[in-house]
Amino acid sequence: MNGQEQKIVLIVEDDEAIGEVMSIAITQETSYRPLLVASGAEARQVLKMHKPCLIVLDYILSDINGLDLYDQLLAEGALVEIDVLLVSAGMHDEEAEKRGIALLEKPFDLDDFIHHVESSCSSFAMCH
Repeated sequence: MNGQEQKIVLIVEDDEAIGEVMSIAITQETSYRPLLVASGAEARQVLKMHKPCLIVLDYILSDINGLDLYDQLLAEGALVEIDVLLVSAGMHDEEAEKRGIALLEKPFDLDDFIHHVESSCSSFAMCH
């Protein structure tokens, strides 16, 4: 790593199987480190300690919906220079589009997912 810290992709997904698939794909296909959490509350804790290059955010979480969490984090200034990818099985594009959030519909193609991770994290690297 040449003394540089490995970039983190924060995955906020309460479906353990889907979260694992995302984590494994990131580990095997990229140089980034996935951090998987299952709730909005856990995501907040991680964001106090780390600045990920990307947050992969499930729309339906056990404690909050992904858009509400996004809105709260944005209002608190926690998302400065961090891309967000919203993952959803049944959300309409308009809400994500209004906020300028990329949306990936479940079930998704892993190549599309990895492409988005690479794209977000490589632009993050240029900023830091």
